[in-house]
Amino acid sequence: MLQLSLCSRRSRPKLCHERLLMRLRYLIVLLTLCSLTPFASAQVAAAKPSQIDDYLTRLIGFGFSGGVLVSRDGQVLIDKGYGSADRKRNIPVTKETAFDIGSNTKDFTKLAILQLVEQKKLGLDDPISRFFDNLSADKTAITVAQLMDHTAGFGLYSGRDDEKVSKEEFLRRVLSGPLISEPGKKENYSNPGYGLLAAVIEKVSAQSYEQYLYDHIFKPAGMMSTGYLIPKWRDGQIAHSYANGEDRGSTFDVPHLPDGISWSLRGAGGTLSTLGDMYKFHIALEGDRLLSRAFKSQLFDMDGPSTLVGGNGIHYFVYLREPAARIAILIASTDAGVRATEIDEHILSLAKGKQVALPPQTVTGDPSILAKLASSYKLPTGAEVIVSVRGDRLFVAGANQEGFNLLTGSKRGSPEQIARMSAQVKALLEAGVNGDHSLVYKAIGAAMPFEEFKPRQDALWQRRKDQFGQFKGITILGTVPGQGDYVTTARIDFERGVDYAQFMWGGGVLRGIRPSSPPPGVDFFPQSSNVFVSFKPASGESIILEFKPDEKGTGLSLNVRPSAEPHSPVGAVEKTVSPNLPDTPPGRVAAAYVKAFNSGDEKMMTEFFLNNLSKTSIASRSMEERLKIYHRMRDDLGDLEIDRISEATEQALTVFMRAKAGGDVELRFEMDAAEPQKLKALRVERRPN
Repeated sequence: MLQLSLCSRRSRPKLCHERLLMRLRYLIVLLTLCSLTPFASAQVAAAKPSQIDDYLTRLIGFGFSGGVLVSRDGQVLIDKGYGSADRKRNIPVTKETAFDIGSNTKDFTKLAILQLVEQKKLGLDDPISRFFDNLSADKTAITVAQLMDHTAGFGLYSGRDDEKVSKEEFLRRVLSGPLISEPGKKENYSNPGYGLLAAVIEKVSAQSYEQYLYDHIFKPAGMMSTGYLIPKWRDGQIAHSYANGEDRGSTFDVPHLPDGISWSLRGAGGTLSTLGDMYKFHIALEGDRLLSRAFKSQLFDMDGPSTLVGGNGIHYFVYLREPAARIAILIASTDAGVRATEIDEHILSLAKGKQVALPPQTVTGDPSILAKLASSYKLPTGAEVIVSVRGDRLFVAGANQEGFNLLTGSKRGSPEQIARMSAQVKALLEAGVNGDHSLVYKAIGAAMPFEEFKPRQDALWQRRKDQFGQFKGITILGTVPGQGDYVTTARIDFERGVDYAQFMWGGGVLRGIRPSSPPPGVDFFPQSSNVFVSFKPASGESIILEFKPDEKGTGLSLNVRPSAEPHSPVGAVEKTVSPNLPDTPPGRVAAAYVKAFNSGDEKMMTEFFLNNLSKTSIASRSMEERLKIYHRMRDDLGDLEIDRISEATEQALTVFMRAKAGGDVELRFEMDAAEPQKLKALRVERRPN
């Protein structure tokens, strides 16, 4: 199996994910029907920086470490670090702390390519055969544009993040390996595609990748603390990442080449930057310093809300912008327990002056008391859990299927889709234990020859057998909401022990695998000497763990607190209206859209577009392109079912829907002011549960 970078991108309003292993969340820029004019200025309540700070300070109690910068109307409301950049040395996160921004690196790569296009040094339609020699026939016609939009046909990765891969080795692997789809026919998120773009930048500019970015992006924007090696990093300036209570080191603990990070990441990830520098990047993009407006539209939608996400499953970086409200948000998180992707929407709500559910209050635990609680427990329900001490908290793992189910919280999504994911994982593992790695190779889309992929898998299974003995069986503990859309956890039983593996999904497609994971479980933080609480930032769901003495010693009870229950008088979950669509112009259009979408009928969808789009929207995109996007959405999402409405006016409607393929989908219908009964834009964002 593989340890890969998870990344994700989405453009909100809301558009969607791309980047994973990702993401993480899955980026679809699905259906911008019209984006010819900026959004009208929105009426937004006054934000209180103290409430944002209170929310983030409480999250420290659940392991959050990182930094947050929020600006509104051009004024920075908060720019602050939380937790530790290096816990062992007790170095706090400050404004000067540098974070790994993950796949936000791709935005620099894409911007550099567009600069060179604007300078007429290359063209988006140029075939890569202009830049690379001795290509196989299936790769000669691949274009620069296809590399940029992930439709070139290359796989997800070309090597582990911690593998030291030279430029020559990277190009050999990627260009000699098979494509996983015909160029231009299908979107496959690809880190190697952006590595190839980095190589194109070097060839065209006659500079190293980092030097080009420094001269043409970072320096003009005033970003002097961004890059790989050019910035003169101070001792303790670069944040460490943490997972399961363990220090995973900083980006500089990953092997580097003399001129920068490994080519398995170059162009696609691994760039270091501060929140302040990334805010300077945001400001520079607002003007024409880096790129003209005509070309900026090819970078991302400058007028609509967007969220760009990078990460590796442990550390995450989010750049969120909402022009209508004149809000920009930058979030870095360095502990896998609280990810930036789980809190960005809550911070956006607070920036708009809204209320959100606050995390529960916690206290500092007494190590001597924690140690006495570590044991195995069996609950009356049959659930078995193992309680251990992990630093200042308890870690509770399910010892059987019932225990796993108890800790994973509410179940959401399509049972059929979840069953399919679980069955596919079991099939991959059963094939792997018998030496057949072709299934996982195909599923993950490795951008290297199979002859090089197979020995890595053989070595993984041999290590397991050497450590644990003869293989006995595989149990799928469950598929639940997690990084990306869902995470499937498998227990692999051997004669002398147990190993675990986690499989990350996005849009119903396998996006990454984390082998040899620790037992799946949940961190619980002390509220008193015998009461502990977990908290899921995305949903606000808590689980209360309460120890009660019984006649035999110590008994254990678990109580689940509904996510809608506020943890503080100041924190209330935002109310939504009835899931019935309102009898308003956007409500009627939304009803017609869902009916046409779920029909699966191209003719019916065409009629919807012709009957409901405004004249300016109709002119903005060909019907052929609209139908192509529609079919891609149908393949990814399946039928849509209305869940709830979060905003409803005469001009706009935001509605959340459940996708049959799994996950939630947020759709925003915006009417045209010139034709109030007609649709100007539909923004679609797929969200993890």
